[in-house]
Amino acid sequence: MPVVKIEDAKDALSLGKALLAGDLPVAEVTFRTAAAEDAIKVLTGELPDLLVGAGTVGINSPTQIEMALERGKLKAIYLDKDVSGFAIHLLQK
Repeated sequence: MPVVKIEDAKDALSLGKALLAGDLPVAEVTFRTAAAEDAIKVLTGELPDLLVGAGTVGINSPTQIEMALERGKLKAIYLDKDVSGFAIHLLQK
């Protein structure tokens, strides 16, 4: 799975289109930058055929987990063990 660090959300759409064109319909967006949330929003909103995951690096709070889950079309979320218990609680609601 391609793991991507997006510095500017305006680059997300072209990256997603390139992945789809290259027969790689999946991307894990890491939370290493402030643009991650907006990049996920762009990818899930504009490219329904792209499987988008939210990456472990940088997801370290319940607020970030909730944001990732609220993105609607977000297909997967990968978590460090430090916050995975909270995520399981959210998913069981």
